[in-house]
Amino acid sequence: ALEAYHHANARYPNALEELVPKFLKQLPRDAFGAPLIYRSESGQAPVLYSMGRDGADDGGIFLTDGSDDGDLVYGVEQPNPGGNTQ
Repeated sequence: ALEAYHHANARYPNALEELVPKFLKQLPRDAFGAPLIYRSESGQAPVLYSMGRDGADDGGIFLTDGSDDGDLVYGVEQPNPGGNTQ
């Protein structure tokens, strides 16, 4: 839905709520039942993540293997304005 929004609007949304209802019927929740967290800061790739098993918002810090600390971060590819894939 984020990529479809970006394709249609030439930018990522400022908030996940902008995806409803055109790109999503409702906002998804993570595997633990909590809302996903989304940050889109100017000049940076957007970040979409879950607070993870510990339920603590660690600011999008990756969950390390075998640990309950950290977040589950989902990648959002930042488009290359020059059209190159490198």
